[in-house]
Amino acid sequence: MKHLSHTLCLSISLSLLALPACKSKDAGAEGDAKTDADAKAGAAKAGEPATGGNAALAAGSVTPPGGRSASDNLAPLVELVAGLEACKLSAEGGLDGECAGFDEFYDAVSAQEDDKAVSRTLVNFLGDQNEVVRWAASDRLGSLDLQSYPALLAMALAALATETNEEISRNIAGSFGVLEDSVLANPSVQAGLTAALVKVEDDEAFDHLLPPSSACTTEACWGLLVAAVKQNPSLRNRAEAAYALYDVEGMHPEACAAGIELITVLSKEAPAAEDAKFDPHEWASSTLYELAHFESGEGDAVKTCAAVLPGLIDEAIAQAKAGTLHESVFYAVLELDQREDKKDFMAKLITLAETVAAGAKFNDEMKQTANGALADYKAEG
Repeated sequence: MKHLSHTLCLSISLSLLALPACKSKDAGAEGDAKTDADAKAGAAKAGEPATGGNAALAAGSVTPPGGRSASDNLAPLVELVAGLEACKLSAEGGLDGECAGFDEFYDAVSAQEDDKAVSRTLVNFLGDQNEVVRWAASDRLGSLDLQSYPALLAMALAALATETNEEISRNIAGSFGVLEDSVLANPSVQAGLTAALVKVEDDEAFDHLLPPSSACTTEACWGLLVAAVKQNPSLRNRAEAAYALYDVEGMHPEACAAGIELITVLSKEAPAAEDAKFDPHEWASSTLYELAHFESGEGDAVKTCAAVLPGLIDEAIAQAKAGTLHESVFYAVLELDQREDKKDFMAKLITLAETVAAGAKFNDEMKQTANGALADYKAEG
């Protein structure tokens, strides 16, 4: 496109560099065939309400962990809880110095031979009222294989959805590894993962939770990503989820609308500071790029997000008239004139370019780009 400035090329390049690297699918344990039985046997009885990990979960198919009082805990580990309570956490959320109680707990967990019983007990401890107990349990989860026990994995996700300590959240999320497609297909895991994806704000924990595109092959899994795009409280996490959503081999019915909603929200944010880790306008432009190129199927059955693009241009026009349209968003919207179906919204692009060219609040480079676009459009007829 002749009228595009060097700034646009740089803007797109920076946007793409900001996107997460593709995740590879690590080998993991297969989910067992006794999920329903596990869901009944592994579900702990509810203990006292906890401020961190034992709040009721909205998804009714997932039982939250029961804390130290759960009847199916391993007694030798429960006996060591009092020693854990003598330990302290640092301001960063990790263990503050050495603590004999944790060392004893660590050794006791390692000495147990029943992997499932240990997993069940540690997951129950994620629902305890005491933060140190939850931290100790989360610290040891990585040595186990929760993917072999989907019901317990779902309970851990339920705890993660309500955990307030960032370090504990990271420990829990990082303990699962890359979730296998067979595990992702489990309804309880889906419910727990959805609850976590729409609640977890910490970016490190959130990134651990995002399923890789190679394993996210069903509409149910795509729905997890849509939920995160629409509901996570962190704009950064919503943008990461959108990138993952437009990398899968399939289209959820709400995928396009969710993306447009996010792009609109990002485009209205205040400009980011130079040293900011997250630039909403760069992510708005890169998300638009991904959405505009997203398609599913082949031939006459191909699906795209073309139907929502005119509405997005209308939003850009409204921001241009208000003098608030950011340059990176403007350049990204102009890129839509490279589409084969541009005739469907060319009149809107012309209006956008005219509005920016005449706008008093836009810099010279934006105006030059707008005038260049108008000249190209006129030459094309």
